[in-house]
Amino acid sequence: MIYINRAGQNLGTFSIEEVQRGLDTGRFLPTDLGWQQGMGQWEPLANFPTLAMPSSTPAPVVPAGAGPDDSQSLALTSTEATAQDCPAWERRRELGFGRALFETWREVLFSPGPTFSRLKTIGGFASPCTFQLVMLLLYFFSAIINQFAWTGISFAFQTAHRSNAIEFGNFGMVHTSFRLAASLLLGIPLTLGFSFVWAAIIQFCLTLLGSAARSYQTTYRVLCYATSALIFTLIPCIGGLVAIVWSLLVSIVGLAKAHRTETWKAAMALLLPGFICTLLILGISAAALALVLSHMHAQGAET
Repeated sequence: MIYINRAGQNLGTFSIEEVQRGLDTGRFLPTDLGWQQGMGQWEPLANFPTLAMPSSTPAPVVPAGAGPDDSQSLALTSTEATAQDCPAWERRRELGFGRALFETWREVLFSPGPTFSRLKTIGGFASPCTFQLVMLLLYFFSAIINQFAWTGISFAFQTAHRSNAIEFGNFGMVHTSFRLAASLLLGIPLTLGFSFVWAAIIQFCLTLLGSAARSYQTTYRVLCYATSALIFTLIPCIGGLVAIVWSLLVSIVGLAKAHRTETWKAAMALLLPGFICTLLILGISAAALALVLSHMHAQGAET
């Protein structure tokens, strides 16, 4: 593993293959400093015998009047812009809706490391929010199919045991339809709105851990594209559990790669809010139980 540093900023830890890919795509520069186990000091990546340097690197266009610092800034900006081409959803006008959607699922779910390493961190909130909306619609579509399937099974069972099975079945269908419509109309807007709050909470946790290398927009994008795992809810019975676990793993990898931080810190930032909420619930429950026991003890003392 190679630790990489650029201008005093830690970019993360990467395998030799990842560093070589980064050099080939322009994500890393030959002048970036690297260190691995056994080295006495940091060395430019160009000095690593196991790495092949790109044959040529296009020079950025520097506006007239720009100083040396501006030139370096422009070079880094140009490099990052070239490397950031994921996920495919960001290029749906070029690829088409269907292909961009399927390519994004493939990239995010099965190659999260390389995908989030090249995540577009600029461009606004419209694209990731739209992607999340599509995934929520697919999720509710699968929920509707599953719910009506279970309602149909229940209706068939009741037919054999109830004389008024038809009326009971009609009531069940109407009740199910009403509940699903309410969930669709209320659940999707609330989920979309909460995703902005959730991203802010995770960004705050990353900041506490000293791992927020990029902006809130980056965190929001990672969490939105991690909802690709909702496609697994189309699998009967176990789909929901698979979606939760896969989404969690993808989110951890995505935050680590996008923010150039360690995986355990990304996991900690993602799990910390739930851990704090659990502690608060346990604390409130313990306080309520102590209050009830104290009241019961006081009543027993009076009698």
